[in-house]
Amino acid sequence: MLTSKEHIIISNRMKIIFYSLILFISYLLEGSASQASNEKKFDAICLPGKNKCRVYLNPSELRIDEKGTIKSIPINQITSWKLGGKGTKSDIGKILYAPLFPPAAMSLFTSSHQYIFTINYLDSEGIENFKSILFRNKKPADRFSPYLGSVTGLANGSFTKKPQYNLNQKEAALISNNLAIYLRKSSIYSYIAKCELNASYTCLSYPIFRPIITK
Repeated sequence: MLTSKEHIIISNRMKIIFYSLILFISYLLEGSASQASNEKKFDAICLPGKNKCRVYLNPSELRIDEKGTIKSIPINQITSWKLGGKGTKSDIGKILYAPLFPPAAMSLFTSSHQYIFTINYLDSEGIENFKSILFRNKKPADRFSPYLGSVTGLANGSFTKKPQYNLNQKEAALISNNLAIYLRKSSIYSYIAKCELNASYTCLSYPIFRPIITK
């Protein structure tokens, strides 16, 4: 039988767990709501297939929905982006038919715009890759360009090595952790772990200055 004091201790612990869970769920919901409010949607054309696609951009990721196939690129894995494309492109057919059809001659003075964004990034394996999307109108391109620069912190044509650095750091931490696990299993000495990253599986392990023989 539990004493009244033990009942109170258990009750208080349950309350702490309950309120901690509520706060954690609230934090997750606020994060999702904030991401949704900061997300912008664009209708574009995906290259090289020239398929219509929908592009979603927020501070955490770039999502491209092409024919129901969604490609997600974390913002922190983008190494660079560049805006290219031709402001106008000649139409040979209009030039050939202009003498026969005057309306075709008038349309020679119209412009056909192409705004091509090429986003370079590292995939989960650390392999360099890219994705290109095209806008035919200036208005969505003018919206997409500054927002992409804002969330990535990169200017048009600039480059960052931070994704590669983060990947190298993670790989080094994993190697160190695997070595520490091996040492703990194979050695009679005990070791302590010093966690410097959020993920528990990437905790760096170091031997104690004066090893203590385990029982």
